[in-house]
Amino acid sequence: MLHLELRRQLFHLTLGIVIVFLLWLHLLNAPLLAMLAVMGAFLSYCSKYQNLPIIKEFLDRFERPEERKRFPGKGALYYVLGCLLTVVIFDTLLHQQQIALAAIMILALGDSVSHIIGKTYGKIKHPWNQKKVIEGTIAGIVAGALGAWLFVPLGIAMLGSAVAMIIEAVEIKYKRWIIDDNLLVPLVAGSVIWLVTLIGLR
Repeated sequence: MLHLELRRQLFHLTLGIVIVFLLWLHLLNAPLLAMLAVMGAFLSYCSKYQNLPIIKEFLDRFERPEERKRFPGKGALYYVLGCLLTVVIFDTLLHQQQIALAAIMILALGDSVSHIIGKTYGKIKHPWNQKKVIEGTIAGIVAGALGAWLFVPLGIAMLGSAVAMIIEAVEIKYKRWIIDDNLLVPLVAGSVIWLVTLIGLR
């Protein structure tokens, strides 16, 4: 199971960095991300009832068995949706591409590293969520900040990463639906960075 989690998080980390790189080069944008999300949702639905070539092998390698039955490809789909919402809000609507890229880097590095370090070295249980560990949250904050620093000042990157990763450690629910980390982390990070930038702090 540990090897599965490591593979999952390394895939998420790589996916996020590739998305940021393509966005930075203007080879990817909101409409293309939306198309990827629609395609992913269609493949997820089909995979629930049919073993699709290549897709099945991918899911077997990177998907948790319990999620494979309920919602195939959930992690990757929500990851793309989180990136899409971040790009639409901060790049398309607010014309702040640097903030969108920084927020996605916090998702790519912060969220992934927090899981990897937490699963591998974590010992101190998080007081707000017994499924999480303090070491993972701290590692995620640092990694996310370093990634975001490529696009925004370090102080702002650290604040955005810290708030996003602290909130990531808490299960936030709407009715019976737990809001997915892949949606929550980049939107929280982007919002914090945007607000801090707006009031002129460095």
